[in-house]
Amino acid sequence: MYGYISALVQGLLLGPTWTGTCKLNSPQNPEEASTYRKASLLVIFVIFTLALVATAFIVYNFAACPRTDQLANVTKYELSHCDQNKLTVIPLSTDTTYTETNFETTTAAIDTTTEEYKVIDVRLPNSIKPDRYSLKLTPYIFEGNFTFDGEISVVITVKNETNRVTFHGVELDFHDIGLFKKEDGKAIKIKGRTEDVARQFHILITAEPLKAGQQYVLNITYTGILNDNLHGFYRSSYEEKKDKRWIAVTQFQATDARRAFPCWDEPALKARFTISIARPANMSSVSNMNIIGRQPHKSLENYIWDHYAESLPMSTYLVAFAVTDFGNMSHDNFSVWARKEALSSASYALDIGPQILKFLEEYYKIKFPLPKIDMVALPDFKAGAMENWGLLTFREIAMLYDHGVSPTTAKARVASVVAHEIAHQWFGNLVTPAWWSDIWLNEGFASYVEYVAVDAVEKTWKLMEVFVLNEVQSVFKLDALTSSHQISVEVGNPEEIGAIFDKISYGKGSAILRMMNHFLTDDVFNAGITDYLNAKKYGDAEQRDLWSALTNAAREQGHNDIDVAVIMDSWTLQTGFPVLNITRDYDTGAVTFSQERFILINGTVEDQKPVWWIPISYTTASEKDFASTQPKLWLRGERSVICNNISISKDDWIIANTQQTGFYRINYDQRNWEMLIKILNDPKRFEEIHPINRAQIIDDAMNLALSGRLDYRIALDITSYLTHERSYVPWKAGLVALGYIDSMLSKGAYYLEYQRYVLRLLSGAVQDLGWEVSLNESVVRAQHRVDLLWTACHLQQVDCLEHAVRMYTNWMLTPNPDAFNEIHADIRSTVYCIGVQAGGAREWNFAWDRFTLATSPSERELLLSVLGCTRAPYLLYRYLELSLRNDSGIRKQDTVRVFSAVASSSIGEPIAFNFVRDNWQRLKEFVGSVSTMNSILKVVTRRINQVHEFNELKRFVSLYDKELGRPVQQVLERTEANVQWMQRNYKTIVSWLLDAEKARLKMATLILILALAVTAHAIPTPPSTRNTIFIDEQLEGQIFDAKYFTESTATTDPSAYRLPTTTKPIHYDVFWVVDMARLTFSGDVTIQLAATQANVNEIVLHSNELDISSVELKLGNTPIVQTYELEPEFHFLKVSINNTVLQYNANNPVVYTLNIKFGAELRRDMYGLYRSWFKNSWNDTESWMATTQFQSTSSRSAFPCYDEPNFKATFKITIRRPSAYKSWSCTRIEKTNIGVIAGFDDDIYYITPKMSTYLIAVIVAEYDTKPLRDANGTLLYEVIARPGAMSVNQGDYSYDVGQRLLSTMSEHTDLDFFEQSPYLKMTQASIPDFSAGAMENWGLLTYREAYLMYDPEHTHDNAKQIIAYILSHEIAHMWFGNLVTCDWWGHTWLNEGFARYYQYFLTHWVEKDMGFDVRFIVEQVHTAMMSDSGNNPHPLSNPNVGSPSQASSMFSTLTYNKGAAIIRMTEHLLGFEVHRQGLRQYLVDNSYGNVLPIDLSQTLHNVSVEAGAISEYPGFSVVEYYKTWHDQPGVPVIYVDVNHKTGAMTITQRRFNVNTGYATVNYNWQIPLSFATASNPNFNETKPTHIMTSTVTVINRGTTGDEWVVFNKQQTGYYRVNYDEYTWNLIIIALRGADRTKIDEFNRAQIVDDVFQFARAGIMSYTRALNILSFLEYEFDYAPWMAALNGFSWLRGRLAGTPLLTRLESLMIKWATPVMNSLGYSPNSTESFMDAYLRRQMAPVMCNLGVEECLNSANSQFRALIDNSVEVPVNSRNWVYCNGLRSGSYGDFSKMWRRYIEHNVYSEKIQLLQTLGCTRLESALTELLTSLVKENFEIRPQDYSTTFNTALTGNEGNTQLVFNFIKSNLVDVEKAFGSVSSPLSSVASRLRTTEDIDAFQLWLNQTQTNLGDAYSTLYRAAESSRESLSFAQEIQNDLDNYLVNGDENLSPSTPSPVTPSEGSTVDKPGITAPPTPDLPGSAMTAMLSLIVVTFAAATNIVL
Repeated sequence: MYGYISALVQGLLLGPTWTGTCKLNSPQNPEEASTYRKASLLVIFVIFTLALVATAFIVYNFAACPRTDQLANVTKYELSHCDQNKLTVIPLSTDTTYTETNFETTTAAIDTTTEEYKVIDVRLPNSIKPDRYSLKLTPYIFEGNFTFDGEISVVITVKNETNRVTFHGVELDFHDIGLFKKEDGKAIKIKGRTEDVARQFHILITAEPLKAGQQYVLNITYTGILNDNLHGFYRSSYEEKKDKRWIAVTQFQATDARRAFPCWDEPALKARFTISIARPANMSSVSNMNIIGRQPHKSLENYIWDHYAESLPMSTYLVAFAVTDFGNMSHDNFSVWARKEALSSASYALDIGPQILKFLEEYYKIKFPLPKIDMVALPDFKAGAMENWGLLTFREIAMLYDHGVSPTTAKARVASVVAHEIAHQWFGNLVTPAWWSDIWLNEGFASYVEYVAVDAVEKTWKLMEVFVLNEVQSVFKLDALTSSHQISVEVGNPEEIGAIFDKISYGKGSAILRMMNHFLTDDVFNAGITDYLNAKKYGDAEQRDLWSALTNAAREQGHNDIDVAVIMDSWTLQTGFPVLNITRDYDTGAVTFSQERFILINGTVEDQKPVWWIPISYTTASEKDFASTQPKLWLRGERSVICNNISISKDDWIIANTQQTGFYRINYDQRNWEMLIKILNDPKRFEEIHPINRAQIIDDAMNLALSGRLDYRIALDITSYLTHERSYVPWKAGLVALGYIDSMLSKGAYYLEYQRYVLRLLSGAVQDLGWEVSLNESVVRAQHRVDLLWTACHLQQVDCLEHAVRMYTNWMLTPNPDAFNEIHADIRSTVYCIGVQAGGAREWNFAWDRFTLATSPSERELLLSVLGCTRAPYLLYRYLELSLRNDSGIRKQDTVRVFSAVASSSIGEPIAFNFVRDNWQRLKEFVGSVSTMNSILKVVTRRINQVHEFNELKRFVSLYDKELGRPVQQVLERTEANVQWMQRNYKTIVSWLLDAEKARLKMATLILILALAVTAHAIPTPPSTRNTIFIDEQLEGQIFDAKYFTESTATTDPSAYRLPTTTKPIHYDVFWVVDMARLTFSGDVTIQLAATQANVNEIVLHSNELDISSVELKLGNTPIVQTYELEPEFHFLKVSINNTVLQYNANNPVVYTLNIKFGAELRRDMYGLYRSWFKNSWNDTESWMATTQFQSTSSRSAFPCYDEPNFKATFKITIRRPSAYKSWSCTRIEKTNIGVIAGFDDDIYYITPKMSTYLIAVIVAEYDTKPLRDANGTLLYEVIARPGAMSVNQGDYSYDVGQRLLSTMSEHTDLDFFEQSPYLKMTQASIPDFSAGAMENWGLLTYREAYLMYDPEHTHDNAKQIIAYILSHEIAHMWFGNLVTCDWWGHTWLNEGFARYYQYFLTHWVEKDMGFDVRFIVEQVHTAMMSDSGNNPHPLSNPNVGSPSQASSMFSTLTYNKGAAIIRMTEHLLGFEVHRQGLRQYLVDNSYGNVLPIDLSQTLHNVSVEAGAISEYPGFSVVEYYKTWHDQPGVPVIYVDVNHKTGAMTITQRRFNVNTGYATVNYNWQIPLSFATASNPNFNETKPTHIMTSTVTVINRGTTGDEWVVFNKQQTGYYRVNYDEYTWNLIIIALRGADRTKIDEFNRAQIVDDVFQFARAGIMSYTRALNILSFLEYEFDYAPWMAALNGFSWLRGRLAGTPLLTRLESLMIKWATPVMNSLGYSPNSTESFMDAYLRRQMAPVMCNLGVEECLNSANSQFRALIDNSVEVPVNSRNWVYCNGLRSGSYGDFSKMWRRYIEHNVYSEKIQLLQTLGCTRLESALTELLTSLVKENFEIRPQDYSTTFNTALTGNEGNTQLVFNFIKSNLVDVEKAFGSVSSPLSSVASRLRTTEDIDAFQLWLNQTQTNLGDAYSTLYRAAESSRESLSFAQEIQNDLDNYLVNGDENLSPSTPSPVTPSEGSTVDKPGITAPPTPDLPGSAMTAMLSLIVVTFAAATNIVL
């Protein structure tokens, strides 16, 4: 059997063996054949299983996380000037008021009457025509006025006799009206005036008829309003240097000139205008014509008249003027105007404007007729831009382009909008439509010609290709609705007129003009246009005039059969557009062309079925002629035609509508579609099709499928080709089409499959474009990047998200983010949006602040959009509210943009829709425009696709459909289409996506394994899936504590827990009454606070579990009416101010006082203000005390406050306490008031420095003190504790060492502690019950008693050094944490990392013999790297911190240890003195403030640059370096591959993972590299020679030949190091040799730790690892052995219960015996601290290993204690007590228990608790555990875990004894620990056999009801132990190999090292990596590659 399996495997791997007759060799007999078949089946089964595993791996690793945003639909560049709000047509209203007012002119009085009637005709009578206007205006641009005076004189000609003069006027207050005969000045009596409000008419009724042919002069004086509605003559404002500036400007199109002056406000009624503007002397005016004179105003001081030349004949809507204080720039007759601080941004407009003007003069062949052009950029402008003749007005965003701030695409927008408006100077101004029904003649032409003009000026932009996307395909969507309208449409009232400035007029108008251009040819088209303009200049025209001119031009060039009117009327006078169906008969070659109207909701019944004249162009696979766009045939209004003369092979595809020049869609028969799919999916041939037609195919197919005309499977098959598409236009069409599916699926169960599919399409294109923007990049490429990056991030591509979030976070951390923004403008839209989306309130507020401060229009517009990206509903609601506030900074013109931004995701859309429903009336009043309301309704409903949602929409619309009109019908129709789409297509699309996913898995399996095969040799290959983190390391307090390293499952946005920053505290007066008899406290707090912004009507602060009895708010002595409420979930106390807001003054804050009375019990959980007890001797009664622990979020449990670190304030504290007690707080006591009430005194404390709430502390206790006072008796320093400890001098060591530490730290920082505040002192306080261990409260440091009290006879050296270094830690906080405080707990490392760093090094400076410099490596660096190598470590700077539990979780191993390790690494990088100087500057710059990481790194960078400390690293930035370490999780490992022949060292960095070797998500760090060699073993020079920033770099060693190299000198860098095999051999030889100590002790420890973890992670075999570690047999130093003990401890835990454990322990004994023989088991008086310390660590291990000498020593010392009361040496008690109890009797246990109860030294009591569990006696263990769970004042709650864990781990046999105790005392255990989860998880971690695990899980199942939520946790814990057993089996053979065979014999094979004479020791340092070199490989990895490829093939077969 084995032989045939072997043969089969060989056959699979090497291929079949062929005989001479070409037949496959096979078994020779039936038995063999049967065996062979069985073997085959077995191997296939194995391969199948492996395939499933591989598939699971792929699914797991390639799956994207579902998100619910809308795919970005990037629309046109906002090139038109049309109001984005005016999207649809509004029918004539039926509710109209007619008002007639009779009034007195100069001669008569007349009555007023009013009547109602229906408006039938809104056109002016044609009896009068204006000829000339003379207009004088005086605007008052002042707050409180905002009016203007007008004086107008109009020369009119009477065409038909009449006694009525009818003209327009709105919101004008007429004063005097006079009518005169022009020829003689005779006054015409006006006997009355009527006002037709509905028509906006004023009608003058004359006493005598006005004669036809006569001219008259109408004079009117009047007053108008400078409104704020952005139409007519309106006011606008902006701020410059916080000074509000007002301007007055106009916008008259279409019907708003009548708001500025009485006029005949219709486009055909052209006249000449002479305008004079009076303006303030410090301002300027501008109008259509040039200024011809100026003069002072006669009656208004400081006003000047500007008089303008008479204009050419023009329409009223083209009149314009502006009064501003703007600056201007000019070029010849071309000028630009803008705010002065924005004027430079108008340079591009000034550059391109004249070029476009010149081009269009040549294009139209008509000179521009006016003497000048002015272009003005306006802050408030409802339209995008306006073509007023000679005075073009723009939104700032449409005219200003600021290089470096504006994205590249903004440049295209400016060019296009400028071109659009200049194009209007001919089409629209020179020749004007006779009525608005033909407005498309204006806007369609301008929209088309803007592309032509910009394409001519900016040739590289390829805008004519983009035209198809922006104008053709985008307008199809609107025109496919039955509620669309024809291009030429009759309109009447102003709302109807405004509504047709929509996509039909602009986009469809331009698209049919382009179509006409192509079928007429350029020559005919251009000639016809010129003729048309010349014939109609200065007049008006209709579309038939244009058709006539074009027809004549065509016939002049020989095209006599063309009638343009016949063709084009079918496009302009019919609604919609056709789909051209092409059906081929592949046998006969006949092709049928048929047309029908394309309607979105297919099946909609039409009364009429329109037909069009369709020009049909096409090409075939043989021709591939996409350049020819003229039609080859026509559908001449026919429904169909059959062509038999098209030459096309049946195997050739046909593509119609070349370059999509025709305005219609194409649908092919299925076979032709399949041929197109085939060529598109061929990466080598798809570009044979023109990019516009590739875009057309995608757009047509997807929309045909959307409407039900094409199977979605075909359409989606087409999109799959995008994987190799790189052109912008097809990709954009694809994104838009897929975007619809995205919006429909985003709320469904299969959105994940959609995400995966589109991300696969994107990956190649995104990688090609990348994030780096090159100089002078094209507009199209820039837009392409924007689209693809946004889509990738939206679909949760991990790299995209991480990149964006990192960039946004870095920007947030920039000191001046408004001035310094390194995010390129082209990618800001993606970065900002994802930054806001991934963050919370802080990120949103940051973006909001940037918006309020931004001056660049493009930046403001961008920020308005990205503020809607947040996923926090409350922020979205807030944003919508802000959009309706006049003081928010959001301009009214941008309201729709805000609603669109909010509604752009599936989270935001229902919020936006509900907001609109709930605030309809308010919203309508605010925006003041029905068209804007329609636009808002459109954007907030675009994703609705469920029946119930549609029904609710219809119900809502029914309430307002009369006022909304036709546009709302378009909304309903579109929504109904969405609902139908879901019903019709959802299942089909889901099925297709699932099939695509299955196919992908098949291919991905093969590709992935092929890739692994190719790259297997790059670096040591880790296992693909693996876990080495078992339950024993996941328990609370362990290195992989689950609360730190599991992903949060919280559903609440972290930012929801953060306080708003709208108010801030300034000062607190806190009064506490502490009643020790009742164990309660009460009091009140008075907070002085101020608003930080305007319009604040709510104060939010924290309060948790306090009884609030009253709240009072005052301004001075005046009470402010308020109400308050508590939000317990967020610990919020909200004080709402009624009917007013807090006063705000930025320069002189208005201070309010908030007084709150509160009370509560003294807490029991050791947080907030809590109770504790102590005894002065064991037989005393308990004494109660009160103390505090506020970090991080428990101040709120002691008094209402702003309980976040960045709300700093000063505090004045008063404590009322029982007279027999004393109190302490942060500062010294100012005075004590005795006996204020019976039995109580008041201690009043001096004011604190400005500080955070968590640093406040209070103690009320019957304590003693040992004080230090100065000569004046002022308290400086003291130690306080219970009298029983102080009376025996246990505080002496803390008293002494604390002062030395404080003095040294003051000197080190150059900031004396006592100078931080005049009232600070240093109190070191011992607390009996203290969960935190110690706390840095400013001036009142609190500690567990064991960490402060020292007795030389009973406190071992370990406890002594703990006292020293914890004192050091807390003292360091006085500077790092208190004086300078992290801004938020997400940056806790800025506090704790520094404190941990000084915990070691400050202590080392003071207590040098304790070896803290050595111990830092093992105790901090190694543990940090272990914590950081799990699957989900948090970064040092963690943005996802909000809730109290999240804040608490940041006090983790990583925050402390990694923070300290990174600080140490930076110190060695910069040098000690430079680093210290930088820290001193950092402290000075940020004293009493809050900091972010950028504050630290920027200061260090500046100081380093000044000192020249980083000059050898060109381009290096400390800021960027630090970001890679604090923003990125994980720890790097570098792989060093040395070429010993050349000295070249190739270094690769990867993120290390302890489970699999390398993490799936990789990062690049800036790694300081240092190395030593055998020939230059200088480990003391730790400054790095290189900074590695790339994945791979190459360094030259400087020598050739064999010699070891060791990287990371003294392990100063935070990274692991692995080497190639040969270099490891050289290191092994050195470590085994006599000169091993040439390799530094720290680096030997590093090697030990790295090697253990490499073996654990699977990237190094245990055989190899133990070969390297064999030098330990000769090792005598502390650090390597401590690293070894840690590594062996983990390994022993895995092997416990297996036979292999005994052999491993034998090896350990062998290696450890020499060092233990050197140390001995008894202390001696001359030994060093570190020798004693090493013995204390190693002796327990030796006893546990069963070393007889150790056991004998322990037993003899223990018996001497028990039998003769001879004290065990303090440093031996840990192992002597434990081993004595293991072999001792119950009486021995009882004596040791009594020793615990009666002992007065807390460190000895802890020592006893840590060893009492070593007893093997069940009765003794039961007694110990019973004392633990019973409330008897014997064991403190803070010591429960210590005691329990000792009982559990004291002996292997204890596990079941402890488990039995828990089972019998489940209720008591749960009460003691708060949950059974922790103790039972510990039990689960000790289960050593499958039988034990099974029994444990059986009990869990039986007890599940009682266990509650803990059940699943405990079950998983047991499974983790089962995994541990499996891991032991996995490594057994590997370990056994070494344990049997021992060490390898190694020797070098190349010459000894030689230093080249011309070389240097190392290359010149640098941070730029060279090209990636070839990485090492081997024959073995090549063979493995072959194997995995074979498996992949088999997997593909299975799938």
